[in-house]
Amino acid sequence: MTLARRSIEPPRWGDDRLGLLKHLPGMWKGKEHGWNLIALPHKTAPNGFRLLFNQFDETLALTPEVKNVPNRGIDGDQILNALQYVQSIEQVIAVDSEGSQISPLGKAGIHHEPGFFLNLLNQETKDKHGHVLNIARLGSVPHGDTVAALGNGVELADKGISIDHAAVGDFSALPIGLGPRDLTNPKLAPYARFHAAPFKGDISVPGFPGFDPTNPLALLLPPPATPPFKHLTVITLDTNIAGGIVNLPFITAQAAATELRFVLWIEELAGSTEAHPKFQLQYAQRVILEFFENDTKTGRVKWPHITINTLTLEK
Repeated sequence: MTLARRSIEPPRWGDDRLGLLKHLPGMWKGKEHGWNLIALPHKTAPNGFRLLFNQFDETLALTPEVKNVPNRGIDGDQILNALQYVQSIEQVIAVDSEGSQISPLGKAGIHHEPGFFLNLLNQETKDKHGHVLNIARLGSVPHGDTVAALGNGVELADKGISIDHAAVGDFSALPIGLGPRDLTNPKLAPYARFHAAPFKGDISVPGFPGFDPTNPLALLLPPPATPPFKHLTVITLDTNIAGGIVNLPFITAQAAATELRFVLWIEELAGSTEAHPKFQLQYAQRVILEFFENDTKTGRVKWPHITINTLTLEK
C-alpha cells in the first residue's frame, strides 16, 4: 500500500476510507433516551451492594478525522484512519436501591469520554474464529480507566435491529458468580424489585414499560408499526476478542472494570437522501465490574454495567 500523507482535518461524510464508520461523522444528540444501570459496592446495604439507575441526555461529537496513520511493522506498515469522538452525558434523573445520596439523583454531568474509532485499512488481525478485526475503539474516562476494544461489522439492507443473545451476546444485567443467575436468588433482591417496578425516569407517557434489568436492551426496539431501516450497519467491539482495559490501582483493588462489549447500530431512515441524510444511532454497552469473592471462591463476582441510548444526527 502506498503511504499517503498524514493529515488532521474535518471528516468527509461518507468517506470510504472510514469503512463502516463512514456515516458516523457529525454531531449526534439523544434527549431522555439514554438508560444506564450499575451495581456498586455499598458497605451498609444488604448483601453489600446498591443498584443505581440513570436516565440521561447525551451529545456525541465525531470530528476531526486523522488520516493515514502508520503503525510501523517489520513486514510492512499498518495504515489506519481515525475518527475522534467526545461523549458527554448529562443525567436527567436517577434512583438508588438504597435511597442514598452517595450519587447525585437529579440533574448532573456524570460522564465525559474522549476517544477514537479506528478503521484499519490493512494488516488486519483475526479472532479465534477467523473473523477479520478491522475496527477498534479507544477511550478513556476521568475515573482512571482506558479501553481498547476491537471487532468488525456488517452492512444490512431493509432490516431492523436484533437484541437476541445470538445477535448481540450476553447483555443480561444479572451478576455472574453470586449464586443462581435468576430472580429467585435472594441475593438479587434489588434486581427483582426493579423488575417488578421498572425505572421510568422522567417519562410519564401512558404504557411506557420502563428500564427493566432483566431485559435492559428492550427500550432500543422501535414501536411495532415502525418501517424497517433503509440501511443498517452493525458494529461489534469486545475486549474479550482483542484489546483490554487498564485501571488506576484503587479501581483495580475495589471494583475493577475488566471487560467491555459494545454493539453499535448505524441506521439510515426512510426518506434519507445523499443531499439530506436522515440517520439514527443506537448502542448497547456492557462493562463488567469485578468486586466481592464469587460463589466458587476462585475469583470475583462479575457485575454487568449496562448502558443504552438512541441518538439522531444533527447536520
